[in-house]
Amino acid sequence: GNGVCEGEEPVGAMEHRFSLASGEEQTIHFVFGVARRYQEIFQEMEVEAALEWQMVEAQWKRRCGAWKIQSGSLDFDSMVNYWLKKQVTYLTRLNRLTAHCPVRNQLQDAMGYALVEPDEAFRYALEVLKQQKLDGSIKQWYHVNGLPDEGLSTLEHSDGPVWLILCITSIIDHCQKPYLYDIIVSYKGGSREDTVLAHLKRAAFYMGTQ
Repeated sequence: GNGVCEGEEPVGAMEHRFSLASGEEQTIHFVFGVARRYQEIFQEMEVEAALEWQMVEAQWKRRCGAWKIQSGSLDFDSMVNYWLKKQVTYLTRLNRLTAHCPVRNQLQDAMGYALVEPDEAFRYALEVLKQQKLDGSIKQWYHVNGLPDEGLSTLEHSDGPVWLILCITSIIDHCQKPYLYDIIVSYKGGSREDTVLAHLKRAAFYMGTQ
């Protein structure tokens, strides 16, 4: 329908016609990306295509080569070693192609992403942690683009704080950097700041009072 959508499965259909002589080969490169404004498309296309291709290829080789399994099943190995890593990276970095997402989804995505790029996963988890209130609770839904939290579910899910603890501790374990617990993070509203560890303690105390 060529309309505006969020959280939908994107589909691109292209047709290119050309003639090849016997034994002739031709290579075509497609560059795909996500843009929120029409002008951003042309900004991205200003980059030299060949250089961009090399950078993307090196990036995915690094991500997919971080670790690999050998189960004896070629299909299963391909799914885990390549498709799964790309999928969890895509879901986390693009927030499932939406401007809002439940915090538990974001944290679980980041926890899986930590198996590929733990430091980047921690950065995404910190953005969720900033939504925690001073009493230790956290609202389940919010807009990631800074807009007011209007039109979202107002239900106060009680399991938000426990996901903060489970996912962030798991991500820091994958980072193998215990000092990340000492990073200073603000609470929702920005009036107070505290360490990551203090945030998680407040989450635990909140759960204990419910």
